[in-house]
Amino acid sequence: MQFFMVILSALTLAGFTSAQAETLTCRSKTDSSFSLKAAPPRLATTPPSLKAEIKESAFDKEHFTLKAAPRGAALNYSDYWNPKAFWLSLGDFKGEGRYEAATLTFVDNGKTKTHELVCQLKGPIAFQNYCIKTEGNDPQKNLFTSARDRRQELFLSTVTCEGIDLNAEDEKGCTPLLVLAHPECGSGEFDPIGNQDIKDMVAALADAWVELDRVDPISKETALIKLARIQDLDSVKILIGAGASVNAQDKEGMTALMRAVETGYYRLAEALVLANADVSLKNAKGLTALDLAKINKLAPRFRELLSGANLVVVQGDQAGTCSPMNLTLALNMPNRIVLKTQNPMLMLDAKELGISLMATSGQDASQLVNPTAAGTYRMTCGPSMSGGNPQGTIVVQ
Repeated sequence: MQFFMVILSALTLAGFTSAQAETLTCRSKTDSSFSLKAAPPRLATTPPSLKAEIKESAFDKEHFTLKAAPRGAALNYSDYWNPKAFWLSLGDFKGEGRYEAATLTFVDNGKTKTHELVCQLKGPIAFQNYCIKTEGNDPQKNLFTSARDRRQELFLSTVTCEGIDLNAEDEKGCTPLLVLAHPECGSGEFDPIGNQDIKDMVAALADAWVELDRVDPISKETALIKLARIQDLDSVKILIGAGASVNAQDKEGMTALMRAVETGYYRLAEALVLANADVSLKNAKGLTALDLAKINKLAPRFRELLSGANLVVVQGDQAGTCSPMNLTLALNMPNRIVLKTQNPMLMLDAKELGISLMATSGQDASQLVNPTAAGTYRMTCGPSMSGGNPQGTIVVQ
């Protein structure tokens, strides 16, 4: 019988340590050469971890550091740093015994692989379902505690619990999203130090359709404004994509864009402008984002970005196809052309207008142009660096 063996020793789950070693053995239905072994490292870590080795052949090995990743009643293990790199799920925890529907998904050299497993669990495992309310466990309180302390695994294991109110307010009038963006929400204080990676937690709330534009009762800041203040670009992009208001203003009249300009973080300011943040809004002192850029003596590119230029976005898909292929620019006005792509690389050129852009996956490219002659100009856009890309037009009027 083809097999896939998993051995987990001295297993630690959800912060609880069993008094004796546990062993998990799994068999795969598809690959007889596949094996995985995991054991505690020599030095203990917090949270506890396991060192794992996946062996697909004598010369093909992958190594992972694992941690427990409970989700409600489910018993899971993930890569210590990136759950998308390794995820082993046994299904609902039922103690010692056989698990018929276990699955493993991991990334090997950029390729995602999946195995269906049947596993046998031996030895007692101390496991807690954080979705069950008991004398010592309250899912609603866990949500706020884990958001405030940035305890990702507890947060992610709680956010999917049935019956939990993801828009509830704590004693200071702050929702879990606001607390996650600013642990001192509702205090009137702001401390930008100690920022942690919270994008997966923010994404979990955004995916659950929480109310994105609730405000801190003291500062009147939305979560987006708070995240801009701590320069969390990934989380800002997640909330923008989920539909958060980019033009909300706090009690000082400051927008997320203004806070981004205050920090001097260009890519953050650019992301907000690309999301149609209003550059003409003024704060309580009558200052625009451009005024703040000038006061803080930021680089000229900030002034270009905040000048109110006509924004034109060209998007490339995984096949390298650009859309749209016919653009319109304003005559005698600044126009910012932004090139985005899912393809490894994309080129956009319009030599007569002096436009030349190259974007890569995850890295947008932009250029500011101020055309002085009306007309129709030739444009090419595609994945090739040596020419031959599809042709389109740019109309200046």
